[in-house]
Amino acid sequence: MNEEMKVVVNPTGDDVLIKTMILKEYVAPGFNYTLNSIQSVIDLVNARGTAKFSFLFYTDKQIQIKLNDIIDERQQDTARYSFDSSDLLKEWKTVIGNTIDQKKFIEFLKRRDNELPEVEALISSLQTLKLASEIRFDGDYDDRNNYNFAIKVKDFEGNTKLPNMLTIHIPLINESDFVQDIEVELEVIKPTGEGQKPLFVMTCPKFDRYWKQAVKHEIEVLKEALPNYYILAGTM
Repeated sequence: MNEEMKVVVNPTGDDVLIKTMILKEYVAPGFNYTLNSIQSVIDLVNARGTAKFSFLFYTDKQIQIKLNDIIDERQQDTARYSFDSSDLLKEWKTVIGNTIDQKKFIEFLKRRDNELPEVEALISSLQTLKLASEIRFDGDYDDRNNYNFAIKVKDFEGNTKLPNMLTIHIPLINESDFVQDIEVELEVIKPTGEGQKPLFVMTCPKFDRYWKQAVKHEIEVLKEALPNYYILAGTM
């Protein structure tokens, strides 16, 4: 609509400067959501998206969502979900890759009842080592790849074993119901002097493989929950 505008100028000097400007049309910024689980992705898309005009892109690190691709009068609504570690995985990451002593190892294992089937036997072996006044370890393994220790506890002499491989059962991704068998290698750093105790290092060489399996499961859950949506490998 054209409107007439009357401008009245009252000069106070010999020169008059008049400036005009064109105001740009206001463009709404759109909504940008940050999500914390695959279920949050599903719930948001069901509430705000449409199967015909929404697009979901995924990698092994994140999911990016464009909720309505045909919007042109304002910026489009988007969402992002970065795959986050589960609380249990975060707890294991505090010890995996770090050198720990017997006391810290035992305390950590006491909180792992449902994650490590052989936890009681492992704690028992560690406590035996902790009590030992003399520990000898030559690095050999038995037929089950256990570490063999010769120990002396007060007047008693004997042997104890520790596995060099642990299998833990945990979900890797936050709020996921996909529980995997994760192989964790246990390395024993043998004592180097009299009165010293062994140290321990846990590593997970196959972690990247386990993580990709966990992400694959989450994407399958997403596709099953949103069967008519565009769910594409890639990024926006």
